[in-house]
Amino acid sequence: MSFHLISDNDQVSTTLAAPDRASFFDNALEIRMYYVPEGETILITRGQDALLLEGGTGRARRNQTLAQAITAELQGRRLRAIIASHPHLDHTNSHSDLVGSATFAPSALYFDNGIPAADVNFQRIIDAHPSLPFQRVSVLPNQQDDTNRIIPGFGGAGADVHILRSFTGAKTHAGQVYWSLFVFLRLRNAWMLFTGDVTTTLYQTRM
Repeated sequence: MSFHLISDNDQVSTTLAAPDRASFFDNALEIRMYYVPEGETILITRGQDALLLEGGTGRARRNQTLAQAITAELQGRRLRAIIASHPHLDHTNSHSDLVGSATFAPSALYFDNGIPAADVNFQRIIDAHPSLPFQRVSVLPNQQDDTNRIIPGFGGAGADVHILRSFTGAKTHAGQVYWSLFVFLRLRNAWMLFTGDVTTTLYQTRM
């Protein structure tokens, strides 16, 4: 696992050393957690595949630096999917910059929670890049089952990714319930859960 610091002007990263890195990472998941002030970004890679969970900060200049850091870290790997748990800018602001710099798989997908603010966010990306390298998939309120939410081709044998809505509404604004996306990531017998900004109260209720 590696940790990256993103500031307005530069990027600093430290990575755990391992013998025969290429062979190691072909058979393991590497999870990179970016320390982004006012934001959240997680990059997951295995072999030539990559997933981006979230990806943004509260400042435009920092988003450009973040997109550059992600693109450099991909090192020729292909993004299979971008997953935005919810459309706040501190989770999505680097996505437009990534479209112009990162390499995407032919079947790449862009997951969001389908609320009106997500429509606005996706339109912002289209306005900057009319020809997108991914297809949008909005997980709607009546789609609690994740049967069709498995990202095709990620990670090879023994790995898969499931996308579905949170078990209960994450936030309420003006009487409307807003949902967050959950990501269940499996590698062989190990499962990992990523929940965006959902609070510990939800964990205590549901776990």
